Amino acid sequence: MEKEITIQNLIGECLKRWWLIAICVVLCGAIFFTYSSFMIPEKFTSVGSVYVDNKADIVKGETENNTANLYDLTTAEMLVDTYIELFSSYSFYELIQDRTNINYHPAALRAMTKFSRVEETGVIYVEVTAPTAKDAQKICSYVLKFANLHIKNIMEVGSVKVIDKPSVPNGRSYPNVTKNTLLGMILGMLISFGIVFIINYFDIHIKSIEDIETKYDLVVLGTIPNMFVDKTSNGGAEHE
Repeated sequence: MEKEITIQNLIGECLKRWWLIAICVVLCGAIFFTYSSFMIPEKFTSVGSVYVDNKADIVKGETENNTANLYDLTTAEMLVDTYIELFSSYSFYELIQDRTNINYHPAALRAMTKFSRVEETGVIYVEVTAPTAKDAQKICSYVLKFANLHIKNIMEVGSVKVIDKPSVPNGRSYPNVTKNTLLGMILGMLISFGIVFIINYFDIHIKSIEDIETKYDLVVLGTIPNMFVDKTSNGGAEHE
């Protein structure tokens, strides 16, 4: 008959082997902490933002101007995805490399840069992640600086306006040592639970009457007490 392991039994075994769980948690946490702190290269992120500017033709009258403003906002929102695709093109980073003294390949520049939109607006966030804080801010400033030129080269109309200039990274954005350490500790706990489960599953020792009845389908009629147990430790009576 297959051995059945209940949740109560597993919890009890985990409590008995708390030291094993503690060792696994500390060990895995230490491994993840060491690897994140000394083995993974640091990266820094600079963030900026732009607004898609889509001016309508000059219209006379207050009503017409209100309509034009609404048209501008709606069109700007629709152009966001198009502009993001243009900024993600390889030619954009070739333009940056040609116009600056940056030492990164266009493909590397594109991999470092990430664009995201704010829903229902014409705002685009620019994130540049580089090995140093100085390079991250510099590349982000180049992306914002040459964005208009690239748009005009491709579409000949439209532009973007800078909302937030590139930020100076205060600290590394990657790796997150605290997060990785916690993940390591959680992994260590799961591993320890697995070890306890395996030990308990393959344990053939009889620990209770229920084990005999469950494993061998036998009915226990009675038990024989241990006649050699020191009575002093049980009930307080003196041993003769």
